[in-house]
Order: sequence, then structure tokens, then C-alpha cells
Amino acid sequence: MLSNGSIDGFLLSMAKETELKDNYNHFKQTIENGTPIVMFDRVPTSIACDKVVTDNITSASNTVEYLSLIHISEPTRLRRI
Repeated sequence: MLSNGSIDGFLLSMAKETELKDNYNHFKQTIENGTPIVMFDRVPTSIACDKVVTDNITSASNTVEYLSLIHISEPTRLRRI
């Protein structure tokens, strides 16, 4: 069991090994026992908890587009470090 009652909840990023084994019973037990979990990064859909997720592909695309516009519109402000 993950919790012995001395914490308010867990903020966690699941290990790749846990995802590969597809065994989330310890998370489910913790939630059933009343300890909330907030997951980020790897977030299985089978766990009923709060999750923080991002769209990495869209975020990267937006960043590249933004930096390209800066480079095209303000080339004199950029300098090599």
C-alpha cells in the first residue's frame, strides 16, 4: 500500500515499467482507500483520478512556429551564444 494515512495525497509520474506491465492495482487501492492521486506525464485511462496532460506535438509545433516568426521578423535581435 502506498499510503499509511500520514499524507493528503500523491502527485506522481508513473514509471515506464509500470506502464509496460499494465498493473495499476496499487494506484487503484490507494484511491479506494481515500487518498487522492494526481498523475502527470504517463496517465493511464483506466485510473479514475485527476490528471495533468499536455499535447507535446502541438506545443512543439507552436514553439517552432513562434521562434521562426521571431527569426524572420526580428533577425537583428538574435545573437549566437
